[in-house]
Amino acid sequence: MIEVASYIKHKKKFINIFDFDGVMDDLNYIEGGLILNVNGVELINLEMWDYIDQLWAYISAGLKLAAENKDFESNFPDQPIKMKFKPIRQELLLSVNCHTNTKVIVEKNTFVNDMSKYALTFFERLSNLKGVDKNNYDYEIKLLKDLIN
Repeated sequence: MIEVASYIKHKKKFINIFDFDGVMDDLNYIEGGLILNVNGVELINLEMWDYIDQLWAYISAGLKLAAENKDFESNFPDQPIKMKFKPIRQELLLSVNCHTNTKVIVEKNTFVNDMSKYALTFFERLSNLKGVDKNNYDYEIKLLKDLIN
């Protein structure tokens, strides 16, 4: 089971992206947070906040590699937090290292498909917020649509 929620950090508060209707402080550096729980394991929480659009772009690139049975490893955009996706047969080993290394194994195709849907809804919503150029995330949206079964 995968639980995901995306937040915009606005005036030191985290607001779910689907509840956010304000104007972001800096469209080049969109601060926010992600909650990611997989099979009951918390991999990412709001204490790990960063530039949320860039983080989702990194995750999207990782989903593409995982779908191709390739390893993915990246740091968060502006934090010393490392995330990895490692395909193992039909499964995927996910790990996030922030103070401790948290790991979980998940069925690969389900994870790639479900996470691609979450990422796509994030980028589509972000593209419709006030002040955001609707074409900023075209590359990510196309990549994600291609990954969804």
